[in-house]
Amino acid sequence: MTVDEVLAGDEVAGRAMAMIRGWASDVLTRFDGDVSGRGIPGPADAGQVVSPTALEEWARCPHACFVRRLLRVEPPGTPEELVKISSLEAGSLIHVVLDRFFTRQSLAGAVPGGGQRWIAAQRCELERVVLEVAAEFESRGVTGHPLLWRQERNRLVVDLGLLLDDDERLREQTGRVHVQSELTFGMREHAAVRVRLPDDREIWFRGSADRVDRAGSALVVVDYKTGGAGSFKTISAANPTADGTKLQLPVYAHAA
Repeated sequence: MTVDEVLAGDEVAGRAMAMIRGWASDVLTRFDGDVSGRGIPGPADAGQVVSPTALEEWARCPHACFVRRLLRVEPPGTPEELVKISSLEAGSLIHVVLDRFFTRQSLAGAVPGGGQRWIAAQRCELERVVLEVAAEFESRGVTGHPLLWRQERNRLVVDLGLLLDDDERLREQTGRVHVQSELTFGMREHAAVRVRLPDDREIWFRGSADRVDRAGSALVVVDYKTGGAGSFKTISAANPTADGTKLQLPVYAHAA
């Protein structure tokens, strides 16, 4: 054991003792949840780079955002997640599939434009990519019981085929053409995106838009969602961010 390891161990023990003393006292302390005067970082603080989803969570429930984002407390897993793929992993799988599929088609110059349709060979390629990515997730042990996973995987193949149908209709109606898959900003070597607030403060954002299309002179950002549409019904022309709870598309559009 090195000197540094001993010092690190003493520091952890000291923090544990301070927490125990705080709990045992009759005074409300930071160990009981009193964080007043503790300098909780805000999204507009210098050097802070935040994601749109983090601000959405803060707008919906500041306490939940504090517990999850700052205290790093996550809810325990549910029993059914042990036998089937979680919603989070399923959504991640779909994002990987679509990014890989559209990137390969784009590099080949094969993404249809306007009223053109996806041909049978491309639809077969999408199914092949689903199986390819599914095998990668299976190797990580996150897909659950094999029988339930086989059913879910087959459903994903059907759903993604329907997505191509929707994509054809949208492009026919709008004349949209594919520009880029995965527009990343504020992560790795990509610069963060600045938004100036009315009081001259600035927020710097990081994120990744799933896809960018072009319709005439306009850019269109696409974000794939695998859950229900109920939470998006409050969006309107008068309230486009649903009181700050839907910030992804506006931020992605600004980044594009």
